[in-house]
Amino acid sequence: ALVLDERDLLRVALLLIALPVLCALLLGLARLDLQLSRSVSPAAVTAGSPAVVTLTLGAGGRLPVAGLLLSDDVPAALGEVPRYAVGTLPRGTTASVHYPLVPTLRGRHTLGPVQVRLADPLGLVELVRVLDGTTEVLVRPALVELSGEPGHLVHSVEIGGTPAGSRGAAQNVPDAMVRPYRHGDDLRSVHWRSTARRDELMVRPQEQDRRTGTVVLLDVRAAAHHGAGRHSTFEHAISVAASVAAHLDARGRPVQLITSGGVDLGRGEACLDQLAVLDTVRGASLTGAIGAIGADELIAVLGSVDAAGAETLLTATAGNGPARAVVLGADGAGVAVLRTAGWSVVVARERTPTAQVWQQLCAGTAELAGAGW
Repeated sequence: ALVLDERDLLRVALLLIALPVLCALLLGLARLDLQLSRSVSPAAVTAGSPAVVTLTLGAGGRLPVAGLLLSDDVPAALGEVPRYAVGTLPRGTTASVHYPLVPTLRGRHTLGPVQVRLADPLGLVELVRVLDGTTEVLVRPALVELSGEPGHLVHSVEIGGTPAGSRGAAQNVPDAMVRPYRHGDDLRSVHWRSTARRDELMVRPQEQDRRTGTVVLLDVRAAAHHGAGRHSTFEHAISVAASVAAHLDARGRPVQLITSGGVDLGRGEACLDQLAVLDTVRGASLTGAIGAIGADELIAVLGSVDAAGAETLLTATAGNGPARAVVLGADGAGVAVLRTAGWSVVVARERTPTAQVWQQLCAGTAELAGAGW
């Protein structure tokens, strides 16, 4: 423009140079002051069930804010990263946006922080701000609706023996497990074999508290599971164990969920919260099943189990009532050992519906056919 002495072209050139500077000054004068709050509904999020996140944005700057673009940092296990445009936001007002969560994997996940982009009307200058504040989302394992119950529990034991149908029925009770009869003891707890040997009434203390209901045993051995993510046998085992425990609890049965490592996960909401963050344990064995001793009924949810593991499980639960097991994966030597000992065992595959596994377990039938794993 100077060489050609074109004044109009020079004015256009100066305007184009000045526009980005003026836009930057305008955004600076706005003094972007935003407050953010985030809420998740429902508060208890379950894998496979949708949830809704609400972002509430408040403006506190000098000038109205317009042309905001929001994006929240969402883990891949909870869904896609949302991006929303917000219209004019006058000073002192708030605006809310909602986006869905579709959790596919249990666990503890973090939402945020939120990134805000503010651009001038011409799109020449963009201001990016990261708003502090994250929200932790605890995703519980998926629960499958079940129907029916296993056969009647054994509410009593044979006089002087162990529960019928258990491997311990043929074993003698060590004298260390009995004590002399005391006034007020239940006569049903009298151990007649020890009484005959000692010529004195002897009772088994554990028989007094025998009615502990159903124990659900969850196999957490890392070596027993394979696969990754939501398609792993461990994730399937957690879903099966949680569904069984919740189903029996809803039907009024005393139920306790413990891990093969001996950790008592309790029941109800607290149990689901612990299952949400449960992980496998390396180098562990099934000896933790000793925590299930005294149960009227045992339901074990196992990964792959060999003959040695099955023997360990049988030894640890020798004094229990009827025992059932769901084995996820191959029908190995351990399954045969359990069945020989009188256990009802169902071998389930990845695509076998949990409700079908439960029906087969209640009926006490053999393994299921299915694809996967």
